[in-house]
Amino acid sequence: MDYIFEIDMEVRDHECDVQGVVNNGQYQNYMTHARHKFIKSEGIDFNELYKEGIAAMVTRVEMDYLAPLLPNDEFTVKIALERKKSTRLIFLQDIFKKDGTQVIRSKVTTVCIDVKEGFPLMLDEVFESLFKKYGL
Repeated sequence: MDYIFEIDMEVRDHECDVQGVVNNGQYQNYMTHARHKFIKSEGIDFNELYKEGIAAMVTRVEMDYLAPLLPNDEFTVKIALERKKSTRLIFLQDIFKKDGTQVIRSKVTTVCIDVKEGFPLMLDEVFESLFKKYGL
């Protein structure tokens, strides 16, 4: 896969459950943080979009749990993009331990909604520069 962004992170103790592994729900927090950092690195600000009446929303998450993360594990979240139709942007997000072991394979579907009208927007209006840069 051709990843276009990655961010290094570390498991904090409070993110683990009684079994001593990262709680399943925490992985979505890691991936959300990575998506936001990626979008920000591309000069797009979700807060500014919202002020303009555009809400970026996750509509679907598919996640395969392949190996656990433990307290203090260092890991990397990697992102690739896929465009689906004119209203959906797919984030292909994988998490790897520092030794290369894949922990998570995921597919996160997002749309942008007109806040006032409540209908999906054409993504070209919101992410035109991103699509051009990555050939989507």
